[in-house]
Amino acid sequence: MIEIFFLFFLITNFVQANILDQKYHSHEEITNLLKDLSVKYPNKAHFYSIGKSIKGKDLWVLALADSKPDEHVLLRPEVKYVANIHGNEAVGKEILLKLIDYMLLNQNNDSDVDLIMKNMRVHIMPLMNPDGYEQSTMGDCDSIKGRANYAGFDLNRNFPELFRKNRNKIQTETEAVLKWMEKNKFILSGSFHGGALVANYPFDNYFNSVWYVPKKSSTNDDDVFKNLALTYSQNHPKMKMGCQDQAFPDGITNGDI
Repeated sequence: MIEIFFLFFLITNFVQANILDQKYHSHEEITNLLKDLSVKYPNKAHFYSIGKSIKGKDLWVLALADSKPDEHVLLRPEVKYVANIHGNEAVGKEILLKLIDYMLLNQNNDSDVDLIMKNMRVHIMPLMNPDGYEQSTMGDCDSIKGRANYAGFDLNRNFPELFRKNRNKIQTETEAVLKWMEKNKFILSGSFHGGALVANYPFDNYFNSVWYVPKKSSTNDDDVFKNLALTYSQNHPKMKMGCQDQAFPDGITNGDI
């Protein structure tokens, strides 16, 4: 089964969309696109919302599987991809839209996609922070406009933490994702961010951590997470070489370093 997980990560490096415009898609456009795909592929795609943003925008997910995409099947792994947690980091959103497009169009042509579709259910949320994305400005690579949600909270730092209490108020979007995770026992997850070309693996902090003191913080499955990160970076044309002054050995990093 672990080989299938590697394939799942690898496919995101090579997807090329066939029907998507080369642009940044709005929340409304994503809504229509995912809805249309679920109608076109009713036996392979399940379109649903896990909740709403502060401004009332649905947090859409498209679940993909070869059969019964709308239900949990005993012993079939549940995995998820999430993007645009920071509203102004929009590249991940487009990558996931292309991934959806590729998987639905190429199951019969790509044995890797066929293996994934037949052996797991893949939940894809392209846009977790629609309000922040709406506030961001295309081409603005210097400011943090749109990074937070509508209430000004960084959603990426709004979840409960393992090593210390997160005293920030849990936001509407965060609460929706937490309930989603309780309902679906995901065994593998990935999130897409912008700003550095690197595959980041857990943990992201440690007991009694101080933000300005980097220190590796390993999980009990450190070898698995590191191997997943390496598999992704080594099959990416640029990530394994680092990016300008943000060089990471082999294109990966533990989250607390």
